[in-house]
Amino acid sequence: MSTIRDVAKLAGVSVATISRYLNKSGYVNAETELKIKKAIETLNYSPNTVARGLAGKKTNTIALILPDISNPFFPELARAVEDVASMYGYAVILCNSDNQGMKEQSYIEILRKKHIDGIIFASNTLSHTEVEQMDKNGIPLVCLDRAPGKQSCSVVRSKNKNGAKLAISHLLEMGRRKIAHIYGPQELITAKERLIGYEESVAGFDWYSPTLTMEGDFSIAGGCRLHKC
Repeated sequence: MSTIRDVAKLAGVSVATISRYLNKSGYVNAETELKIKKAIETLNYSPNTVARGLAGKKTNTIALILPDISNPFFPELARAVEDVASMYGYAVILCNSDNQGMKEQSYIEILRKKHIDGIIFASNTLSHTEVEQMDKNGIPLVCLDRAPGKQSCSVVRSKNKNGAKLAISHLLEMGRRKIAHIYGPQELITAKERLIGYEESVAGFDWYSPTLTMEGDFSIAGGCRLHKC
């Protein structure tokens, strides 16, 4: 494999000049740029992005921490994150926390050591201490739907209440006339908003009863158990 020194030697310039060219971090005149490009093509040189990232504390990778990859909702979400990240030249590291706070903490520490450029959380186990630690270490974070208490961080939310209402409308249009709702833990704003949307949509029907709502745990297995009750 060719190295940056090989490219510098063939182009007749210094390693520092090659570095400026690759990192777009300084002036390189047009004639020198052509020499460098030709040398790179001749040697089929590919920069070591990991090494460059470690040196500059940037690796063009972000992590996505999910609570349960077996839930069909989260692979769809992961695919969307990966598609958008790829548009901007970033790779995505997928982490499955199994809704375990300790496992999530372990991931955060490992990712910190790898100089991750940012972390997206779709879990509900992110703690106040973890947010403070990431802020201290300069790790940007974004939460999807579930914010960690009253911590100051970026959150991208779905319109959960409207989504629940759309689900009710869809089922009614399909001819269903008695609709139940298995809701998630009410300490989560996501679950709370969906329950409100459901109740606002069905409260006026004569078939509605509070017994048609049951608390679940956002898992497929939990939903199946309650469906059989």
